[in-house]
Amino acid sequence: MRSVLFVIILLALGIECQAGPTDITVTTGTCTASVVRIDSFGRDAEVVAITFAWTSSTLGNVTVALPAFHGRLARVVTNPGTTAPTANYDVVLTDVDGVDLLAAKGANRHASNTESFSPFSSDGTTFTPMVMAGTSSLAITNAGSEKIGTITIYLER
Repeated sequence: MRSVLFVIILLALGIECQAGPTDITVTTGTCTASVVRIDSFGRDAEVVAITFAWTSSTLGNVTVALPAFHGRLARVVTNPGTTAPTANYDVVLTDVDGVDLLAAKGANRHASNTESFSPFSSDGTTFTPMVMAGTSSLAITNAGSEKIGTITIYLER
């Protein structure tokens, strides 16, 4: 039922989601998602914030298959919850090609501080924002047993 509601919210907000309700799957731990459209601040691009509230399994992990989101990853915020995850827990957002869209910046997150970063790929000279263009999977690891937190992904479209 949560999957159906999530897709209905995405469609109502006009967010490009090409997956059906059965394509949203939490296989480890628990996770819910909410989507908020943010003002474009007079720019041509629109910003959408997708927040994932998660609780890790007894083994300290969360695994979620996501529908097809499209846009440039402008910013990612990790926020440990009141039952804080273990120090240096990891967040990976993997696309269908196996590429970590967070460019390894989701590694070693702080256990009590909110942290923010902008993922990009780089050859040492040129910095290119990472782009979500299709289905992906979100994995939180090493968080500790039944710990909570949120991850907010800001997509610019």
